[in-house]
Amino acid sequence: MDSLGALAGGIAHDINNLLMPVLGMTESVLDRLPPESPLRERLDLVMDASQRIKGLVERILTFSRKQGVQYEPLDIAEVVRDTIPLVRAMTPASMTLRAHLDPATGIVAADITQLHAVLMNLASNAAHALEGRPGHLDIALDRVVADADLLRAAPSLIDGRSYAHLRVADDGCGMDERTLERIFDPFFTTREVGEGTGLGMAIIHGIIAKHEGAIRVHSTPGQGTVFDIYLPINVPGRR
Repeated sequence: MDSLGALAGGIAHDINNLLMPVLGMTESVLDRLPPESPLRERLDLVMDASQRIKGLVERILTFSRKQGVQYEPLDIAEVVRDTIPLVRAMTPASMTLRAHLDPATGIVAADITQLHAVLMNLASNAAHALEGRPGHLDIALDRVVADADLLRAAPSLIDGRSYAHLRVADDGCGMDERTLERIFDPFFTTREVGEGTGLGMAIIHGIIAKHEGAIRVHSTPGQGTVFDIYLPINVPGRR
């Protein structure tokens, strides 16, 4: 772990050094563009994505320094809504993005960079599952209470507690039972060599666990995949 931390820290510093000119030059171009320029929207997405990368670099450096991740109260609907333009920018135009967000879902104690990483990773997987074909990506958010039915599917949740329920669904190629059994295993991937590390889903699983939540996945070959994520609503006076 010490060696991995040192390696991660070195890579993060290199990424940071490459990122600074991107941020600086983008800001410079934005300052020179007239307000009505159609390029402003695209450059704003570049700035937003660069800031997300900067946040991820900071998290890597935190890991390399063995410091704990800082959680803060976040409006989960606002976080998801602000991430959707980035999801749209990184997914192919042939994918139709549909969002159904309940603005009154509630407040969660979470790390915003990690939540962004979860949603972006799932969206990337959905785009890959479509294999270049037209399809749909549905992102939905609402509030649920852990009852007997939900606890059977996600026994780590607390009976009677309120949770933010984030659903990410696609109508791509889907997965068979053998793949589903290993989906959260580190370094397991169905992609070709060089197309993925196999760490994405393992990282997502770890993030959700650290947030005291749960993640479920349902998939059918040829019909698509659904991820259901549950994060505890931050209720005053209750952990």
